[in-house]
Amino acid sequence: MLKTFFLLLISLSLFGKGYRFSEIRYSDALDLEKKQNGIIEFLPNGVSVLYPESNTTISYIDADLLYTKNKKKIPLDAIQSAQIIQYFEILDMIHTHDKEQLKEMFFVKKLPNGNSVLFPKEELEEFISKIEIDQSKTVRIYMKNKDRITIKIDEKVQ
Repeated sequence: MLKTFFLLLISLSLFGKGYRFSEIRYSDALDLEKKQNGIIEFLPNGVSVLYPESNTTISYIDADLLYTKNKKKIPLDAIQSAQIIQYFEILDMIHTHDKEQLKEMFFVKKLPNGNSVLFPKEELEEFISKIEIDQSKTVRIYMKNKDRITIKIDEKVQ
């Protein structure tokens, strides 16, 4: 049952570490959609995301979260930090194909069209309603506050 889902995850990695992606963030409270492009890099000790258009970098390396804009460190409150860390940990689990950790943290539902839906268990339920992964290398994260994040992997960075 999970075999196809994990084959999709393998195809997302393409054995590389850095990927160009497009992202759409929807804020329900503001009824606002923000589109950006970026580069995500999977490192041995963490994840780093660069948004060149806004000169913003978010890195979670060695359990240390760093958010910079125009090369200045931006402070985050505890809730923001926790959400970003969980977001990065989930992306890293998907990238590294950590099947055991995924099964531990999510109920996985395989859809007839080949896509998968992850339903969080335990503490992730506080922030996330579900995560959809489709075969076109798109991940949609639905938050409890009705916000959404859609990430489309465009190409591997050469």
